[in-house]
Amino acid sequence: MCEGHGEHSKQRLLTFLAGIRPVDFLGNFYMSNTTDVELATVDCDKSMTVEIKHDDKLNEAEGAVVQVCVCVCVFGFPWQ
Repeated sequence: MCEGHGEHSKQRLLTFLAGIRPVDFLGNFYMSNTTDVELATVDCDKSMTVEIKHDDKLNEAEGAVVQVCVCVCVFGFPWQ
């Protein structure tokens, strides 16, 4: 069961290795620039897809880190 929802959210995908970058976004959202995804509402039924590419070979010993940050205004969540 899903409780609560958020409104006016902004999402950003961060990469911590040179050469890794998001190249395509799929879903129902608005992008005012090439890094921020803006969503009217967020709840447990929303999803999106991000295609990530790398320009060079990845080193398995180093690994790669991808972080997604979501800033959202929450309404209707039952704080107890």
